[in-house]
Amino acid sequence: MSSSPASSSTSNPNNLITYRFEEELVYVGVVPNYKDALDIVVKEFPILSEVDRERLTLSTHATMNGARRTVRISESGWAPTSAKLLRGEVIDVTLKPPRSAESLVDAPPQYLEVPDVKMGTIRRLRRARRLPLRVRARESHSWNACFASNYDTPSLF
Repeated sequence: MSSSPASSSTSNPNNLITYRFEEELVYVGVVPNYKDALDIVVKEFPILSEVDRERLTLSTHATMNGARRTVRISESGWAPTSAKLLRGEVIDVTLKPPRSAESLVDAPPQYLEVPDVKMGTIRRLRRARRLPLRVRARESHSWNACFASNYDTPSLF
């Protein structure tokens, strides 16, 4: 006695799963193809019809080492995973963040901003660099005053 595909699917205990998007739940039939599963997701949750398919993810929950964890189901893992799902098991539908245009294109390098300096300051800095170290130190009155007041040694300059 042979059975038709329709009758074999109704006798299969794993023919019904639950998709959950945000707080909404819907029972759906199990499909062997990941793309068909996404088609059902979009059909059952119309708000997702405008979302790029690359952003849709399907995941389930599994207990690993005593801890309950969320496991994303990839396209290549859909067929073996869907065959092992329990009747009514919940598949969460989530969205990956949108890819922004900035993340697709490398940003130009950032350059340091040039401080707003007056020409007189630049000339003084250039002159100071041309002077020998002793002369620059001698011109620093606060340094000489500090040196002379804190130490009883004669000034070297």
